[in-house]
Amino acid sequence: MNKTQTIKEGMGGFHGFNGDRYPFTVIEVISDNKIIIQEDDYKVTEKDSAFKEGPLQCNFYRNPQGHITVLTRRKNGRWVPKGMPMKTGWAWVIGERAYSRNPHF
Repeated sequence: MNKTQTIKEGMGGFHGFNGDRYPFTVIEVISDNKIIIQEDDYKVTEKDSAFKEGPLQCNFYRNPQGHITVLTRRKNGRWVPKGMPMKTGWAWVIGERAYSRNPHF
C-alpha cells in the first residue's frame, strides 16, 4: 500500500511468507502509523484448487474470534507487528485481501 493512501477500518489485507497468504481485516486505526488487525476466515470456491500454486478464489468472512495483531508502519514504509524487527521476513499488505498457499512445502 502506498504511504499516502488512507487506511480505514474494514479494509482488507493479507500477511504471508514464501507464497502463502492469509487474510485479515483492519479493525482499528490508532494513527497513520499504527493499526489493529484481526485474522479472517475464508472458504476456497475455486474448483480443482488442491495443488494450485498462487492466489485462490475465495469468499472471506470476518472472524470475531480471529487472532488480533497490532501493526506499526516503519520508516522503510513496511507494516510490521509491534515489537518485531523492521526486516522481518513476513509481508503485511493492506488494501488487498488474499489467500494462497505454496503446495511445494
